[in-house]
Amino acid sequence: SLANFAVGGQNWIWADVHGDIALFSKVFLPQRPAGVVPYLPVDGSGSAEWLADEQGRPIWVPDEKIPQATNPVEGYLA
Repeated sequence: SLANFAVGGQNWIWADVHGDIALFSKVFLPQRPAGVVPYLPVDGSGSAEWLADEQGRPIWVPDEKIPQATNPVEGYLA
């Protein structure tokens, strides 16, 4: 149900009557070239720009690389 969510980054947490718990973060994060740390200053040469496809659209980090958990062994989400 979160596949089409596209309004800012959100953390979604749920629980059910069977004791199942889960956390899913949903956000569109642009991919950058390998080795770029986006929260540190870059040199301004353009080498740290978002990666794009053939049509110039941003390439997003895949959902499976964004933190998520379902029924963690610790028994809680934090």
